[in-house]
Amino acid sequence: MIRAVVLVLACAGCLAGAELTVQGTRFLMDGKPFAFTGVSFFNAIYNEPFHATPEARRQWLEKFQRYGINVLRVWAQWDNARGFVDACPECTIFEAGGSLKPKPLERLKALALDAAARGMVVQLVLFSQESWRENLRLSDAASDRAVAELCRSMMAHRNVTFQIWNEMDNRTLDYVKIIRSNDPKRLVTNSPGFAGVLTGMRGEEQALDYLTPHTTRQHPRRHWVIAPREIEYLLTKFGKPVVDDEPARNGTSDFGGPRVPTDPMDHILQIAAMWRLGAGIVYHHDMFQTGAGSKAVPPSGIPDPEFSPYHRVVFEFIAKGRAVSLSGGMDGDRFVAAGGGDPLPIRREDRGGDLAGRVETAHRLTGGQVPEDDLHGVGCGELTEPSCYQSLAVRGEVQRGDHLGLAGEGCGRRAKWRCPKGTRCGRRPQWRATCRRAKRPWRTWRR
Repeated sequence: MIRAVVLVLACAGCLAGAELTVQGTRFLMDGKPFAFTGVSFFNAIYNEPFHATPEARRQWLEKFQRYGINVLRVWAQWDNARGFVDACPECTIFEAGGSLKPKPLERLKALALDAAARGMVVQLVLFSQESWRENLRLSDAASDRAVAELCRSMMAHRNVTFQIWNEMDNRTLDYVKIIRSNDPKRLVTNSPGFAGVLTGMRGEEQALDYLTPHTTRQHPRRHWVIAPREIEYLLTKFGKPVVDDEPARNGTSDFGGPRVPTDPMDHILQIAAMWRLGAGIVYHHDMFQTGAGSKAVPPSGIPDPEFSPYHRVVFEFIAKGRAVSLSGGMDGDRFVAAGGGDPLPIRREDRGGDLAGRVETAHRLTGGQVPEDDLHGVGCGELTEPSCYQSLAVRGEVQRGDHLGLAGEGCGRRAKWRCPKGTRCGRRPQWRATCRRAKRPWRTWRR
């Protein structure tokens, strides 16, 4: 009996030892290449069906794996009042003084252990701007204690990474120092701001192990072209892994959602482009925003790959793997993976001229090179504030720095930003025509 207990404990320690590391711009799991492929499952710690039994949790992890998912993006704070599924005032791992609540911590450890057994990763978001803006926050001293305690509690689980903030950049470097002092090998990242904000405070990117920006979303159009350029820029500049962490999604226009109809192909094109760059991806979706009982949310509250035909198309594409993006192609309205196999049907809505551009881009992303001029003249007049500035930065045509911040230093937020001919960026539709006719590329912007 004693021998059996020892063996069980030894096995558990072995499973917890599955370790994610980085090398250059790649992720490694136990020294072998790891294709970072995630899904937004923010409510994972607080979802009752997911933790109904250990076996239920394992079955869900196995289902995610069948659809190519090996990373879960999970939030420690799920206490905001936005009506998200499973959210509640008590749904946070942190006590007010900085200690950790036993039940959420126990669930996190169990999830990490089951994930490690399957070679999967948990990306844990420590703090969220959603809670912060509702004044659901710890004091500086309490948050320091909480981060240190979380480091010590999760020491054995090397398949868990810490993402300090969701869409915020407050004391990030302070938290990085606390993590490094308590657990030097823990992989740390941060999401510094809303869609299109690629970087945080000066020096933050150098201190992080990998980068997780939230790229440009739908309202600037053709996010599947713009967002990969943003990721490519970061890969080139910082030489470390980059994950397209919370990209454009479908569903409600609230909470940064789309303002125009979406299609599964939109996400597929962006994922394929990210894979071509060697970047990681997280599939973001609407399966939690509108709350329990709503049409968009599965009854379980779990982002089920089979919940809707829309999501299933994307998950089936992910399941076919990177071979599709590297050397696959289009056959009519079907996506065919390299090396044969069953074609993947792609449902497309008839949206006039926009459809032609999407199909053209699909061919390029899946069967050939994306040309340098693929932005097709996209400029400030088509983009929202942060995206306009960031898309130009990606092309190397803005020298002012990388960070927009939340203070309004973007193209459409201040009329003082001007193009070379003095046309006010983002305010006048003739901006694009002016720039297209220019005999030389866009110059450094000035205030």
